[in-house]
Amino acid sequence: MVYKKEKFTYIYYITEFIKKILPITIGSLSPMLIQAADNIMVGHLSEKIRAASALTNSICSVPLFFLAGISAVLMPLVAGDVLVSGYKKATNSLQYMMVIAIGFGALSSLLLLLGCPLVCCLGQDKEVTEFACSGYFQMISISIFVTSIYQPMRRYLMGLGWQSLVMWLQISSSIINIILNYILINGHFAFPALGLFGSGLATLICKLITMSIYIIITYYLSNNRYKGSLIFKHWNKQRFFKILKVGIPAGFSLSIRIIYLLIIKIMIGVVSGLHLSATSIIFTLINIFLVFAISISNVASVFIAEAGMSNKKRIIKITGVGYMLTIIIAITMASIIYLFSNWILENIFSPNLEVRSIVYSLINMSVLMYIFDAFVIIGMGLLWGLKDTLFPSAATFFIYFLIGLPAAFIFTFILDLGIKGIFIGMLIGYSTLSLVINLRMSYLVNKYCKN
Repeated sequence: MVYKKEKFTYIYYITEFIKKILPITIGSLSPMLIQAADNIMVGHLSEKIRAASALTNSICSVPLFFLAGISAVLMPLVAGDVLVSGYKKATNSLQYMMVIAIGFGALSSLLLLLGCPLVCCLGQDKEVTEFACSGYFQMISISIFVTSIYQPMRRYLMGLGWQSLVMWLQISSSIINIILNYILINGHFAFPALGLFGSGLATLICKLITMSIYIIITYYLSNNRYKGSLIFKHWNKQRFFKILKVGIPAGFSLSIRIIYLLIIKIMIGVVSGLHLSATSIIFTLINIFLVFAISISNVASVFIAEAGMSNKKRIIKITGVGYMLTIIIAITMASIIYLFSNWILENIFSPNLEVRSIVYSLINMSVLMYIFDAFVIIGMGLLWGLKDTLFPSAATFFIYFLIGLPAAFIFTFILDLGIKGIFIGMLIGYSTLSLVINLRMSYLVNKYCKN
């Protein structure tokens, strides 16, 4: 008897994961590097300006991450549509996602612009809020609407396998943004030095350029290569609400995390503006390294969607490879943070000795937080691939707000541990959520893969 060699082996998935992770990671690193460049450039103006930038970006990240969560489900949806029904249905999914994303983006930008005067009510340092509301907050708020236009197109292209194209678009966007930051923040090539406002203006200009490029590429591919159309011909109410039903819990999952971090940063700002500036450096470094875990999570969700929940062997292999790569990445990146944080701080981020001292005191807990967070992210990606978005959303909400935040408040303001108390509370929240999410993933894998 001649046995047919199985295509979907562990080696196959390891190879495919790496091939798809690399372009996604490089592309996703781009916005993180922009954030790091902003942090470095405005931080060298003053620590109060760095704190103002951190506060603004924390507030505006809530709708941005909700938008990212909603549009992220488009990747497995498009991959599944192509497999089952062809490219026209995939383009149709993009149309509905565009309606959802643009509507949400417009509403978010409007509410943020109207609510800008309320920033002064958050109990932050007066100078910090003045810097934030002197144009920077407004520029970042408007850029959210621009992002809502091209974010679904980005996920659509990734779902169709254009990861390399998206990667180069992201890299180009980052280079443009950093160059504009250099010119407008400090005033080069005959331009005036606009400080923090220049950073916000650079972000908005860059996003407008990126939006234009995505519209041109997506329109060309959908109309010519995939024989679809970005213009609605028939409105399918059932299809629209199906996408909305999957997208909103995913967006809620990501935005819960950002709302949690926003409240954490407000608490840090209440301790002092200098602590807010110092911890913004920690969060910037962690976010850069979390990109690798997010990339593994995205690829895993697409592979599971393509395999289908009835394919038991493939689900087990995808899950195993996803966790294996996450362990390798988490240990490697945590080691880099721990071993090279001193050099990074002294040579890149801040000459301020007090700021560096605050960061050094929190580095051990930061490394542990990163590891737990990486396992939360891979677990959520696998659950999304299995179309389970409601449980991770509910678990994230209850654990962050009923365990993490109360613990941070108690350790900081009641037990008087200061900034360390906030990080102890965060560590408790991340470790608990990591345990719950991955137990849920284990349960579902056993459920679907039971003989």
